[in-house]
Amino acid sequence: MTGYGAGEVSTAGLKVTVDINTLNRKQCEISIALPREMDSLEPSIREILNKDISRGRVVVKICIRVEEGQPEVNFNEKMAVEYLAALRALAKKLGVSEEVQLKDILGLPGVIEGRAGSIQTEDAWPLISHALRKALDELLSMRDCEGENLKKDLCLRIDNLREILNKIENVRKEFPEKWQEVLLKRVKQAGLDMISKDDPRLFQEVVFYVDRSDITEEITRLRSHFSQFDRAVKTDKPIGRMLDFLAQEIGREINTIASKANDGEMAALAVEFKTELEKFREQVQNVE
Repeated sequence: MTGYGAGEVSTAGLKVTVDINTLNRKQCEISIALPREMDSLEPSIREILNKDISRGRVVVKICIRVEEGQPEVNFNEKMAVEYLAALRALAKKLGVSEEVQLKDILGLPGVIEGRAGSIQTEDAWPLISHALRKALDELLSMRDCEGENLKKDLCLRIDNLREILNKIENVRKEFPEKWQEVLLKRVKQAGLDMISKDDPRLFQEVVFYVDRSDITEEITRLRSHFSQFDRAVKTDKPIGRMLDFLAQEIGREINTIASKANDGEMAALAVEFKTELEKFREQVQNVE
């Protein structure tokens, strides 16, 4: 399901912002962009997301910024002292002048760092987790609204499939009489001796056809699948993958019906059923 959420937390001169976007996907794919020095927090972020999102592509962007009026850089004095001591020791060992200027130390890694970069992960986590929760709540609220609309559309699709199935069942009830007429017409066209509708041979042929084209089991299973859908949409649990499977099984049953029924009207209804089922299947891809 698609959605967007944003969260922001400010404290001690820092501002943490979190943006979450979700797109439709069959599986759950999570992409997290956060400051390099905070990489160790990614597993904790994924854990929070996985509790509420089980399907779709999730893109999370986390930024830590220095608020206006705060120093943009920070000097790591401890690291600078260690660099200076190491440089003097090296100069003494090599027997060269130990002329070390401030600019030489400032250019070394870690001596000058951004204000945001100087924050420790254990200090940043409460800010990030709070902003993440805000963004996630907003995202879930938006997805809930979309979910209600999807539910209405899917229920409509299933109702349409039920209606078509009722038509299929009514056509099936007419099979014996229709097939009897077809056989009598073929006998007449072949110029063979006419037989009556009460002829045992005709009755036996009709019974054979009806038995071969019987779709009672398929209709029963389809109605069972519809009932499973009715139960699924009443739960608060993620049902996207289950509906995916249900659509696949419904498709299997209507294909069997189409192959069994040697009848033009039935074939047309099967096509209508498949068309509606495809709309259902496409919409299911958007369901969590």
